[in-house]
Amino acid sequence: MPSRLLQLLVCLMLSPTVGQAGAPPSVATNTAARDSSDNVLDADEVAAFFDAAFAVQQQDHRLAGVVVAVVQHGEVLFQKGYGWADLEARVPADAEQSLFRIASISKTFVWTALMQLVERGLVDLDADVNRYLDFQVPDTLPEPILVKHLMAHTAGFEDRNIGTSARRADEVLPLREFLVTTMPERVRTPGSAVAYSNYGSALAGYIIERVTGESWSDYVDRHVLQPLRMHSTNVQVTVPPALVARHAVSYTFDGGGLIPAPFSYMHDNPAGVMSSTAADMARYMLVHLGRGKHGGVRILESETALRMQTPLFSAHPAIGPVLHGFFRSDQNGEIILGHGGDTNQFHSDLKLFPERGIGLFVSFNSDPGAAARDGLVAAFVDRFLPAEHRPAASTPANVDLADYTGEYLSLRSNHSTIERLAMLVSPLVIREEGAYLVTSRDDTRWLPLGDDTFAAVPDGQTMVFERNPAGQVNRAIVGHALNTFDRVKGLESPAVIRGLAAAMLVVALGSLLGYGYRALQRAPPTSRLGTPDILIAWTFAALAILLYIDLGAALGGDIEEFLFGVPTWVHVNLWFMNLNVLLALVVIGCALRQWLMATGSILARTRYSLIAVAAAIHIGLASYFNMIGYLLE
Repeated sequence: MPSRLLQLLVCLMLSPTVGQAGAPPSVATNTAARDSSDNVLDADEVAAFFDAAFAVQQQDHRLAGVVVAVVQHGEVLFQKGYGWADLEARVPADAEQSLFRIASISKTFVWTALMQLVERGLVDLDADVNRYLDFQVPDTLPEPILVKHLMAHTAGFEDRNIGTSARRADEVLPLREFLVTTMPERVRTPGSAVAYSNYGSALAGYIIERVTGESWSDYVDRHVLQPLRMHSTNVQVTVPPALVARHAVSYTFDGGGLIPAPFSYMHDNPAGVMSSTAADMARYMLVHLGRGKHGGVRILESETALRMQTPLFSAHPAIGPVLHGFFRSDQNGEIILGHGGDTNQFHSDLKLFPERGIGLFVSFNSDPGAAARDGLVAAFVDRFLPAEHRPAASTPANVDLADYTGEYLSLRSNHSTIERLAMLVSPLVIREEGAYLVTSRDDTRWLPLGDDTFAAVPDGQTMVFERNPAGQVNRAIVGHALNTFDRVKGLESPAVIRGLAAAMLVVALGSLLGYGYRALQRAPPTSRLGTPDILIAWTFAALAILLYIDLGAALGGDIEEFLFGVPTWVHVNLWFMNLNVLLALVVIGCALRQWLMATGSILARTRYSLIAVAAAIHIGLASYFNMIGYLLE
């Protein structure tokens, strides 16, 4: 194929209109047997595709570097690096030499190791996790958390991210200590829904330690990496000296250029600590495509390897299932399993096409790589595995779209700590637009198909809704089981909460201006309230304005900073938030006393009562977001 024509094709495929992958199994999953001996991919065409793709994406996304590996039928078909592993030192990205962090793809190594133990009869996926632990996951819900729930991300834990990383290796907590001291609340019946959980994956890593008597990382190194000769892969918290010089630097794009990002370390390290080369990841893909065997080395029995590619949990028949360690995200009639990973400005993806014997691994070392990765993988599938038959355009079903509109919050959210504030940042808003629903995060339009099912236009992803026993829509699953959202209304709605906070601040600002003006005008004594009451109200109002503006800046700023713990200035803010709760109680008490004692005029008491209402809102918000008592934590 002429190179210019190929580049044009890549440009078209990498455009935003095809930036999303994953059609619903009901449309895209064709399980008809394929001839696995067919060589779908040609090495020269694959090389030309990625050469052109990097040139296009470099212009669109300002990338630092990327490494790629493609395997087919037991062999490495293509592997290459593009751009830079280290911009300052001018070290090119190299598929065999450059280590890129693979982040959450590390979890698949944990699950591979765990399935080895299942094979040996040392772990039972249907057993209560407490059987294998030397501490207890509380029985706050009647149903126990089973080992398979960890693998399927259906354990029912809330999400916690604050304080899960460290800036230095010597600050990393021992795995057991981290798991015990930061255990998230159980908020959902195990096995009922998918909510991605780094904690659950770290817990699985600790089960490996308890069963084998060695660290999870040493076990993975001895039983997975060494047999596969993945000698350029690191599974330890720190990168060994022999590999440090080969590790890629990660970069943040600040609008003016790429800035090196410091290496961060993970307390929940089984969930995403690993680094690898594209060449090593090719071997890893080949062993899973080879049913547990590659190069004469077997790390899993064939039945076990195949089991890892079978469903473990299905959220809905039209949504790709969660497998035994991988996720399913079909496209163009192809069964595709894999896992992505994002950490420390590295963005990676691993895709397996078991019916074709094909595997794809890509990793970027700059934060614009997140968007570039998604577009690249989708374009690769469209280019080399195009849909044989495009589904005919559907006629919109006659449904009441208002049934589905409103605000939705991800199941991957927090309930019990101040991290609950994150719900205010980016809720999913579904609105009605003509004959379509539109989702806020990407402005995707969804065509109603009936039976609470919608198809994305134009890529055909599926969105489904669930209803409660009363018949009301209470949950949305958008394209993938990982994207599961609960519908929220009333005082749990981010829009309502923001409205209450705004009303409180308006009253606070009005009280400052109003009392200041009346003080200058020297209101008559009969209309005045006591000076202490006014000073308390003034102090409460001024603090509220300053604190909520400051907290808003924190939520709108660098959220990644919270991975290392609550920043000092936010600590100070929360201390004063608690002080303001006390002042709010005093304001409410003053308002009640004024009415009981008939202090000042009715108008003056009414004005003060508005401040008391604002104080009550402050107490309610502080309680809802778990800020009360923060001083004692």
